[in-house]
Amino acid sequence: MSAGLLADEKLWGHTALARWSFEPHSGGAERQFEYFVRAFSRMSVRVTVYCNAYRGNSERLGSNVNVKNFLCDHASFVEKINKEAQTDSPDFLHASEMVPGATSIRIGDGIHATFLKNMQKYNHGLNRLRFHPWLHRRKLEWEKKALAHTSLTHIISPSEMCLDDLQENTQGLAFRTCVIPNVIQPHLIDTPLGGENTSSTLRIIFVGSGYRRKGLELLLRSLARVNRPFTLQVVGQDSHQFRYQSLSRELGIEQNVSWLGLVKDTTQIYRDADLLALPALYEPSGNVVLEALAMGVKVLISEFVGCKSFVNSDTGSIVSLNETEVVAAINQSSPAYNRQLIRDSVAHFTEAYFQNNLIRFYSGIV
Repeated sequence: MSAGLLADEKLWGHTALARWSFEPHSGGAERQFEYFVRAFSRMSVRVTVYCNAYRGNSERLGSNVNVKNFLCDHASFVEKINKEAQTDSPDFLHASEMVPGATSIRIGDGIHATFLKNMQKYNHGLNRLRFHPWLHRRKLEWEKKALAHTSLTHIISPSEMCLDDLQENTQGLAFRTCVIPNVIQPHLIDTPLGGENTSSTLRIIFVGSGYRRKGLELLLRSLARVNRPFTLQVVGQDSHQFRYQSLSRELGIEQNVSWLGLVKDTTQIYRDADLLALPALYEPSGNVVLEALAMGVKVLISEFVGCKSFVNSDTGSIVSLNETEVVAAINQSSPAYNRQLIRDSVAHFTEAYFQNNLIRFYSGIV
């Protein structure tokens, strides 16, 4: 697809975009929303962004973009959006979360009902109770109302998995859907790839905050059973990190695990890795999977990671949430593989590719 395809087409006079959390440097979801804002600034004469406490560089968003900070809690954000939209009267309202009354929604956070089902199934005791639907009733109500609202005409999903979850929970509802993968940051595609690992030690990385949902416990327990030398670098943070560190000691693998915390630039970490492991309980997309593939690194992911549609025998493996399967996949992983081949499989997921897919979708071409 040509990078210049339909690039200057204006579809609307005034559009509004909404996302409560919008700090482009704080995580992958916020960074993806920035790509949406920039894309809509090209498709619209004027753009208004509804968010909470944006502190980014507004010049990066486009000269026709106006950011409105509500400075409110998440519970009152939907009411704020609807009230502001009544005053602004945008031609099109796109939300990157479940906002009843939005014209377009990106289900980048997945389907909350499916998330709760998975978290209940793969947790036990008090941890399982945390994900009881009653405790999440407000969010579930927003989700149900947003997906059933008569204003909703378009839904964008970052993965086929999320689209399947959507269809399972919204049978018979009428809106157009499209899968548009997330944008990979340019430097991850342009940085020279790492060299082949000549040692016998498999260099594994786990990247992401929120260890429970992303399957770190399963990974640690599985690593305690592998029959080969390995190292594990854990990138990210979690309020219960001490519990996972204690678990690594109990399992006897403490010396093999490094806890790096938040890392601003993970490029070198990817370059030095042989395998990204993400046996998540529920991960709607999995930006770190695309990042690893862009850096030529094989991946080991669970069947509940959205990016699984980009993983094959050349790029990695997909496992059930089962220690035996994870152990087998790690034991069979080889650090000798074609890193350029892996990079080439996702190198086309650029911002230009993303923008053109958006324009084609909203124009009714696809």
